[in-house]
Amino acid sequence: MLLGMLMASSLDASVKAIVSDISLPQIVFLRSVFSLPVILIVCRIEGGGLGGLKTTRPGWHVYRGLLASGASFGFFWGLGHVEFLTAVLLAHISPVVVVLLSKPVLGEPVRLVQWVGITIGFIGVLVVVDPAGLDFHPAALAIIGSSVCWALLSLSNRKLVGVEPAGALLFYMVPIAAVIGLVLAIPDWTTPSARELYFLMYAGVASGLLHLFVLIAYRHARAATVAPLEYSTLVWSALAGYLFWAELPTILVVVGGVLILTGGAISIRGGVNSEPAAAS
Repeated sequence: MLLGMLMASSLDASVKAIVSDISLPQIVFLRSVFSLPVILIVCRIEGGGLGGLKTTRPGWHVYRGLLASGASFGFFWGLGHVEFLTAVLLAHISPVVVVLLSKPVLGEPVRLVQWVGITIGFIGVLVVVDPAGLDFHPAALAIIGSSVCWALLSLSNRKLVGVEPAGALLFYMVPIAAVIGLVLAIPDWTTPSARELYFLMYAGVASGLLHLFVLIAYRHARAATVAPLEYSTLVWSALAGYLFWAELPTILVVVGGVLILTGGAISIRGGVNSEPAAAS
């Protein structure tokens, strides 16, 4: 899981390094293209090979592909306008959104302790965004919108797990995002420089390895054990922000980030405690 989170942070850093030099649709398209071979390898490891890509629910995969595209476009655009660590912190509101949407989407009740976590997380977002301050940028809203897309994608995983092959759930998001990126990129297509291609290739490979490492982690350890390690992205992101962009978080970002992470931990922990123990 730690290696997976390192891949996640380095993927985001690679995109931030070029997001002001190349169009966003091209980034989404080329990142998807370069990630596809690694994703296919991951599907192979998961089992079933190409046979595991068969599906009887194409509509669900189109829906998931649109959500994955929305998550990428929103977050990548936000990376170009807000500080790196701030963007990553705002993206961590996703667990809170998952709990908030679990009732209307899945029909799962939300416990009181989870409402406490949702409230704390929302306050943290307000602190980080600081809408009354001069540093507020609409890109922060794009990142929050990206987190909503990611939360809906996570909820669809819960709804389809055991119904659709794992390989199909992983694979179809990639070509759908690639097609959307290509259609939007064609009118203003520019040839990427060697530097841009390097970062895009790395982002694609890192995206595939992220899925592989997370898959291995959840296969060999309980979710409650490995999920908290997702917060290690903050260490890598803070280090990258300082080394590459000389970014130092403000006190509001630190305080708001702590509230977001606390709210997310309470929300998810409250849900775990409410679930019956699995039969051995």
